[in-house]
Amino acid sequence: MHEATHRFLCRIAFLAICILPTFATFGWIGYRRSSWAHTAIERRLSDELGLKATFSKAYNPRPGKYVLQDLKLHVVQQPAITLPLIEAEEQGGVWRIRAPQCDLSWTHRRRLWETLCERLAIAGDQPIAVQIGTIHIDDPAIPNLMQFASHTKMDPTGLRRSAAQFLLDGISATEPVTVKLAAPVRGDMEIAFDGRDAQIPSGLLTAIFPAAGILGDEATFEQVYFQSTGGVRGPITIKGIANDISLSSLITTRSDHTLTGKANLHLMNAMLVDGKLQSAQGWLLGKHGTVSISLVQDASYHLGVRPRTDLSTDRNFLTGFAELGIEFKLSAGLLTLHGCCQKAQGPGAILADTQRALVMEPSAEDSLIPAAGLIAALDAHQRVTVPATAEAAKLLEWLVIPAVAEEPVHEEFRR
Repeated sequence: MHEATHRFLCRIAFLAICILPTFATFGWIGYRRSSWAHTAIERRLSDELGLKATFSKAYNPRPGKYVLQDLKLHVVQQPAITLPLIEAEEQGGVWRIRAPQCDLSWTHRRRLWETLCERLAIAGDQPIAVQIGTIHIDDPAIPNLMQFASHTKMDPTGLRRSAAQFLLDGISATEPVTVKLAAPVRGDMEIAFDGRDAQIPSGLLTAIFPAAGILGDEATFEQVYFQSTGGVRGPITIKGIANDISLSSLITTRSDHTLTGKANLHLMNAMLVDGKLQSAQGWLLGKHGTVSISLVQDASYHLGVRPRTDLSTDRNFLTGFAELGIEFKLSAGLLTLHGCCQKAQGPGAILADTQRALVMEPSAEDSLIPAAGLIAALDAHQRVTVPATAEAAKLLEWLVIPAVAEEPVHEEFRR
């Protein structure tokens, strides 16, 4: 080979093997640090997560591992989720995401929930594991979520399932709270919330389930279980124990009667369908309070309970009680009540003082009570009619009574 040709080939080889890869490497590094690459990564994250994503810096320390600083997910141009530092790495076919801290905006919870449902429904079949040290929610009623861990994967039926566990900061518990989600490709999200033995304060549960607020600010909840299998209109199962219920908040502030004292509610099972309470079973136990004669009289008339004949007939008179005990069961639009005061001289007492029963449970022939009678019993001035009219709206707002049959659609409402 001619010497000039040999030199030419050596120069070409040096250029191809050394110079070009070096320039390509520096060029790639420059691109990765440029605003173009930054914008491209933000756009890809936004497409993948369904929310506008921004971050300050991105690192790729090794193949398959990514580190982002100051990641923010936006809703209506406002940060809804902020992660000061987040790492994502693929290990053994599982994407593992770790972050020491996460700040979440409670104001945007509905949009975040909708996005979560959408992403789970269309996500691929690769498992995802998430670990976050502390999740801070900007609502003072909600404590921090500590040691948050979740795992998402596809089950053999093709349903994508996700399970999360976490502790509530400042709330005593021996086991973490568990939340399970199932996202079908079509249909509503299936949800299961299990609070286990966590002593959940009223403010926290009310922030998640506003209806819990009717039990008072001092109430605490434990063994709370919530399951929804068909969205808002599907069947919802609720179980749990509520301690230190304010009877005044439950009755006095929502009706014209008076009932004071504290009580504990044991809800064994309740079923709601389309927002209507279809069935419920449990018992209510209270001590040391007062009750207006108007409530006793109306409960006797509409619910069949049997008060003592020597009680005052003045509807405004307040009588004291030492014990309240009601076992209830609602099914198919019918309500059954049984007295379960433990210190009464005989069985079947709903209200009792220290020496005798004040109000007894309904007699055997009146044991099945139309559930709608409970609304009428709570209206001291008898302004509510059943089926409910507009005057009953205040009571129906918190006490949801199921319809035995579908309400007729009258012709004037069709027009």
